[in-house]
Amino acid sequence: MNFFKKGFMEEESEIRTVFTRITKRDFSGNTGLVIKNSAYQFSSNIVNKFGSLIFVIIIARIVLPETFGLYNLVFSTTMFFYVFSDLGVNQAIIYFSSKTLHKDKAKAKAYINHLFKIKFFLALISSIVLIALAKIISDSYYNKPIFMALIAGSLYLFFTSVQSFYLSLSQSNNNFRNPLIKDVFFQISRIVLIPAILLYINTLKLDSSSIVLIIFFILGVISLFSMLLIFFLSTKDIKLKDIKTERLNSLEKRKITKFIIKIALITSSVMLLGNIDKIIIGPFVPSEFIGYYSAAFSMVNASAFLIVFSDVFFPLFLRMKGNRLKRAFEKSVKTTFMLSFLLFVFLIIFAAPLIKFIFGESYLQSISMLRMLALLAIFFPLIEIYTSYIISKGKLEKITKLILFIVILSVALPLLFVRLFLDQGYNAAVFGLILGLLASKAVHLGALIWISRKI
Repeated sequence: MNFFKKGFMEEESEIRTVFTRITKRDFSGNTGLVIKNSAYQFSSNIVNKFGSLIFVIIIARIVLPETFGLYNLVFSTTMFFYVFSDLGVNQAIIYFSSKTLHKDKAKAKAYINHLFKIKFFLALISSIVLIALAKIISDSYYNKPIFMALIAGSLYLFFTSVQSFYLSLSQSNNNFRNPLIKDVFFQISRIVLIPAILLYINTLKLDSSSIVLIIFFILGVISLFSMLLIFFLSTKDIKLKDIKTERLNSLEKRKITKFIIKIALITSSVMLLGNIDKIIIGPFVPSEFIGYYSAAFSMVNASAFLIVFSDVFFPLFLRMKGNRLKRAFEKSVKTTFMLSFLLFVFLIIFAAPLIKFIFGESYLQSISMLRMLALLAIFFPLIEIYTSYIISKGKLEKITKLILFIVILSVALPLLFVRLFLDQGYNAAVFGLILGLLASKAVHLGALIWISRKI
C-alpha cells in the first residue's frame, strides 16, 4: 500500500505539470513533445478502441451470437494472415525514418521507398495466400460457413496493411495527429455504414454467412479510403516529393534486412498472440460460444489499450541513452502499472452490469469470462512497453529465441487446456482457453522483465 501511496503522490505533481503545459500550449523540448504526442495518442486510442467497442456492441446487438461469433472468427483469421504482411516493416520504417528525416531527407526517402516495396509485396502475398487457403480453412479446419467472408477479408487485409505503413511513417516524423484523423474517419465510417446496411438486409432474412460476407466487403471498401487518406496526410507532412531520389547501397539494404529479420519475430508474436485465441477455439465450439468470448475479450482489449503509450515512447526511447533512458523507462512502467491495476479492479467489480448493459441478456455467459480476462488489463500494457524498451536498446538477439518459445507456448497451452476441458462442455472449453491464455501472457511478461534487467 505504501508503494501505491508514494506512487500516486509522485504522479500528482507530474499530472499538474502536464496540465499546466497543455493549458499554456507549451510543447517545447522532449517533455513537451511527449505531452503533445501522448495527447494525440491517447485521443487516437480512445477513438480506435472505443470506436471498435461501439462497433462490436452494435454488431452484437443487431445479429445473433452465432453470427457475431462467425464475424470474430473471420476477423481473427484475417488478422492472423495480416501478421505476415508486416514482419517488422512498420517498426523498421519508424526506426530508420526517425533517425534520418531531420538529418538527411534524401536518405530518408531512399529508406522509405525501399521499405514500401517490401511492405507492398508482403501485403499482396499475404492476401493471395488467404484467398488460396480460404476453402480449406472454412470447410476442413473450422467446419463453418465462412469461405466467401474470408475472400472479402483478404481485401480488408491488403488495404489495412498498406495503410499501416503510412501510419508508421507519420509516427516516425513525430506526427500523431494524422493517425488520429485516420482513426476518426475509419471508426465513424464503419459505425455508421455497416449497422445501417445490416438493419436493411435483416429484412431480407439472409443467413449468417451472407451477413458476415457483407460486413467484410464493406470493411474492405472503408479501409481503401482510409488508406488513401493517411497516404495523402503523411506524404504531405514529410514533404519528400521534390527531394532527389537516392538508391540505397548493398550495405544499407543488408542493414534493413537484418533489422527486419531481428524484429519480425517480436512484432509478429505480439500481433499473433492478439488473434490466435479464436483460431484455437474455432474448431471445437459452436460459433455462439466464440461470440460470448469475443464480447468479454473486446471489453478488456478496448479498455486496456487506452493506457498503452508504446507508440509514443518508442521513437523517444531511440533518442535516449544511459541513465536518461533508464529513468524514462522506469517512470513509464510505474505509471502504466498503476493505471493497469486500477482498470483490473474496475473490470472485476463491474463485470456483470457492464455485460448486461452493453451487450444485453443474450450475453450473460460472458460475465464470468470477463472476470477471468480482466488480468489482461495488466499484462497487455506492460508487455507493450517492455517490448518497446528492449527494441530501442538494440538487444533483440538476446530475446529472439525466448520469444519464439513464448509464441509456441501461447499456442500450446490454450490448445492443451481447451482439449482438457472440452469433455465438460463448450463453456468449460472456453474457460480452458482463457486459462491457457493468461498463463502464456504471464510467461511472456516475465520473460520481458528478465531480459530488460539483463541488458
